[in-house]
Amino acid sequence: MATVQERHPELFRPISSESPRGKKRTVPMQVLCLGFNRTGTSSMCAALEQLGIRCWHSFHLLSTNFGDNEMWQDAINRKFFNAGTPFGRGEFDQLLHGFGGISSDTPAIAFSEDLITTYPEAKVVLVERDIESWYKSYMHSIIGNMFNPFVRLVYYFDRSYIYPIGRVQETTVEGWLGIKSKKDAELKAKEKYREHYALVRRITPKERLLEFKLSEGWEPLCEFLSKPVPSTPFPHLNDQKWFDEKVSILMKIGITKLLYKISPIIASVLAAVAGCFERVISSGTIRFFVGPNKREFVAHAAVIAGQSQPLHNLVYGNFSEAKPNHAFLESVDELAFVLLCEYAYTGDYNLEVAPQDPAPNGTNFEEPQAEAPAVEESKDEEHAIEEPIAVNGDDDWGLPTRKTSKKRKSRKRDRLWRGFTSATYLDSSIVSTGPPYDPTECKNPGDALLAHTKVYLLADYYAVPKLVSLSLDKLHQTLCAYDVNGDTIEGIVDLLRLAFEEETPDLLRSMFSLFAACHVEKLWESENFRQLLSTYGDLSKRLVGSMLGRLD
Repeated sequence: MATVQERHPELFRPISSESPRGKKRTVPMQVLCLGFNRTGTSSMCAALEQLGIRCWHSFHLLSTNFGDNEMWQDAINRKFFNAGTPFGRGEFDQLLHGFGGISSDTPAIAFSEDLITTYPEAKVVLVERDIESWYKSYMHSIIGNMFNPFVRLVYYFDRSYIYPIGRVQETTVEGWLGIKSKKDAELKAKEKYREHYALVRRITPKERLLEFKLSEGWEPLCEFLSKPVPSTPFPHLNDQKWFDEKVSILMKIGITKLLYKISPIIASVLAAVAGCFERVISSGTIRFFVGPNKREFVAHAAVIAGQSQPLHNLVYGNFSEAKPNHAFLESVDELAFVLLCEYAYTGDYNLEVAPQDPAPNGTNFEEPQAEAPAVEESKDEEHAIEEPIAVNGDDDWGLPTRKTSKKRKSRKRDRLWRGFTSATYLDSSIVSTGPPYDPTECKNPGDALLAHTKVYLLADYYAVPKLVSLSLDKLHQTLCAYDVNGDTIEGIVDLLRLAFEEETPDLLRSMFSLFAACHVEKLWESENFRQLLSTYGDLSKRLVGSMLGRLD
């Protein structure tokens, strides 16, 4: 009888984080096996390997090709989430440089049309399965594990190993199939299955296509690929029990890696609250239907309820939004809710870092960090010569202009900016187990500002004080690194509109008004900003109040 290592060798190989970017193709692409997940992709991969064709399968992403997850995520974001130009042959050759065959599975299956077009020299093998038996297997093995609360818990905790793997799977299923929950899968899976096979048959020339069943054995496959028939039986792998065992091992690996990273201080805290663990896992789950589209999320009731009394009331039915075992939050932002849940499980939250477009020759060039208003002070400030400038006519407020001093205005603006950047919002009792937050990693800082603001407003509404502090601190750091220019001004306008068109905490409005005062010259170029000032009197009053510090 085979051992665990023999049944799942890819889980016991060294994990390589080497990136495929910049790699060159070393073997020709010979065959694309493009059957849907759970139609024998592992068996087909093993068969191609026996025929001497090195075959790609998603299991490679678990160890020897773990570093490929980043580039696959880039491909997914570009194709399905409008994050850049979709991949072409150059990028696919880098990702698949050492493979002469592909046995679909996630995420490659989502790129079937691209791969058929990209590799016209490759033959296509299409393995299909009875749709009812396939559906049962797919819902149990793929969807069941993807939305399993325990799997999700490990996914959010282990950011360095399980998260990149799970993120590739999750975003592929969401972007390609439009599936964001078990309910979505129940409604869409069979339809998407049929659509996939219809697509492959439609776009593949007949002379390139073999429709194949595993039960047919070696002969038709070897004849199609012009390979000799092996003497060994055709491989049959990856039944439901085998797949469940693989997921269980993967979760254990993720938990083990996480425990190695936990500091002794955090470990002692976990030990102190270990008695709560049984209560958490026995508390059952609650379903949240969030946003106008009622996207479904599942979480442990005790984890969410333990964050604050309002959330306790929400989970256990004292709020109007709550029903037995589920709650409807149609006015809540989806991303803000996800980040609140991440905080509830981990004590922190992280925004997704958008994929960077690869620079020429595979080199990644970092974007320059945003520059704060220049701080230049003369060593002998008292005797500095100030150069006045004369501006004739009236300014935009209809008042006569006067001669001003560049240097004096600059010094006052610098003092205002220093006052903004030196503010502290993070509660000293908050201990983060992850790396320090780096706002410069966000490709779209405007989106990051809105996300942190919405997390803050959600945490304030449900009275989660530490998340209020944490989100406000991350928001402040992002503002400090924000480069206000013609391309980014509207991000600040959106932020101000969010803060002033609804009732929001005074602290948030004060922070945004002070930031606007530091950059008012640039913001004034925006017609939308000027319209905001005429619409919201509180914004105008706060802005003028903040700007008083810049006047003589």
